[in-house]
Amino acid sequence: MTRRPESKPASSDVIAQAPAASIATTDTRVQHETLVDAVQDYAIFMLDAGGHVVTWNPGAERIKGWRAEEIIGRHFSTFYLPEEAAAQKPQRELEIVREHGRYHEQGRRLRKDGTTFMAELIITPVLRDGEVKGFVKVTRDVTEREAANEAIRRLTEDLERRVEERTQQLTQANEELQAFAYTVAHDLRAPLRAMQGFSDALREDYGDKLDDAGREYLSRIAEGAERLDQLIRDLLAYSRLARENLTLEPVALDWIFRQAVEQVKSSVDQVTLSIQPDLPTVRAHAATLQQVVVNLLSNAVKFMPADRRPEIRVWSEDRGACARVFISDNGIGIAAEHFSRIFEVFQRLHGVAEYGGTGIGLAIVKKGLERMGGTVGLTSEPGAGSTFWFELDCA
Repeated sequence: MTRRPESKPASSDVIAQAPAASIATTDTRVQHETLVDAVQDYAIFMLDAGGHVVTWNPGAERIKGWRAEEIIGRHFSTFYLPEEAAAQKPQRELEIVREHGRYHEQGRRLRKDGTTFMAELIITPVLRDGEVKGFVKVTRDVTEREAANEAIRRLTEDLERRVEERTQQLTQANEELQAFAYTVAHDLRAPLRAMQGFSDALREDYGDKLDDAGREYLSRIAEGAERLDQLIRDLLAYSRLARENLTLEPVALDWIFRQAVEQVKSSVDQVTLSIQPDLPTVRAHAATLQQVVVNLLSNAVKFMPADRRPEIRVWSEDRGACARVFISDNGIGIAAEHFSRIFEVFQRLHGVAEYGGTGIGLAIVKKGLERMGGTVGLTSEPGAGSTFWFELDCA
């Protein structure tokens, strides 16, 4: 370490004549100074009790720009911004060190050429017999680090701004969706109910006066009205899943399947249905999970060749923290390339129109399970049936 010249510099003769303890102390000091001089990334220098520079390492020269012979003896306020030096900030820092034994801060400091850098610094006292004889100051240039932090801060602010804008957009879209759902539920279903009512009245009051073609047309009107009503109900169910808050709680799958079978009983009575006893309890929203199971059972019954007796089997597997539930059928099956499409709204496969449906049932299944933190999938082959599965956390 470069030091201020002493009035009596140590010579080899003096060291040779010194006691062993003195030689050891001198060696330790030399080792320490050698180590400090080797440091390039930190400015490490000593101040006397008044704050004047006493020593100056190469790291200090690299960071601050002054050579040792230029700075030794000058007050360390030289490194401070003019307004800070005028306000006696350097002196206050030394007083803090005397009182508390340490000073640490991060702020801008001056280089020799007048430019500034962001410095992280620590000042500690040099004590002798309990009295402060000087100070050690360690400074690191953290300009690049702070620039990176500032860039991250700006990116974070920009991201937060975008998230806020997107949230506002989603809130507006959600409000529009609710308004649309209200319109669908009330304004569209009202004329639809009138169509269904007049269709029924026409059949009852004038059915015997219509010929076969007239009765066929009337039947098609009634079927179309019923299908449109089901489509509206499915759309409302899907929109509710997208906007409602779902509270998850322990739900027994045995109870869910009993309730679901009751809902689709008219169809289930025509099939062989096997449900594993003692199905697990999962964390779910009961009404949503019931809708999921109803849709999967209805789907299994619906897509069945006319010449085949439907067989549906339900079982579960323990997957550690979650349970996987399977619903298997012997229906028409699905090609692998269509697995992802069938869970999208209005995605109906070619050649299945004869089986009915609105194209929303499996989309409701997927959306409902996602809202409950679950997943859904299937395995299937054309003509060999399908096995749908869903996973939910165990309760």
